[in-house]
Amino acid sequence: IFYSYPYFHPCRVRIDKLNQEYLIYFAGTNTGSIYKIVQFIKFGQRQSVLLDILDISKNEPIREMEISQKTGSLYIATDHSVKQIDLAMCNRRYDSCFRCVKDPYCGWDKEYGACKPYQLGLLQDVGNETSGICDSSVLKKKITASYGQTLHLSCFVRLPEVLRHNRSNGCIIQRKKEGKWKLWMHFTLYIHSWKVVDSVDFCWE
Repeated sequence: IFYSYPYFHPCRVRIDKLNQEYLIYFAGTNTGSIYKIVQFIKFGQRQSVLLDILDISKNEPIREMEISQKTGSLYIATDHSVKQIDLAMCNRRYDSCFRCVKDPYCGWDKEYGACKPYQLGLLQDVGNETSGICDSSVLKKKITASYGQTLHLSCFVRLPEVLRHNRSNGCIIQRKKEGKWKLWMHFTLYIHSWKVVDSVDFCWE
């Protein structure tokens, strides 16, 4: 109803309403995964973004889930176990500013270079409305290329294995040239015959 994703068939759904701005859906599946999805209003329309996929119990259906605001936890029941996970799994799930700022529970601390439970003063941009919000938190790497050289540039953001296989693209290119710059698997940018006039910003989205 609220989210379209290949092979996504939720059997249990719980919703957390956060600060009257965001709805966070925890959708359990028959294969033991939980899809964490945020829904928000942007330009007058509802938009949904997949934040994370949690492997709770491999190939074992999620039978029941409950959210506790008192403990800040999600409780999950399968046929053989009951598990408790934090709603704000910031530092344990996100090691980069780019992923951290999109989770309503979390915010990026520029001073310490860490993802923390959100509070005023931390960076957050759930709706992707602030261009370059993470620029000052990115470790830049200088690469020297010779004229005509072919380059392979890998995206530095590490993804959980389950998300890596379920994302069509995670890196974006500004000033893309048709046939010259191509995205390959595993978030690698291929640049054929580099020239001095070529310029590219290769970043995570």
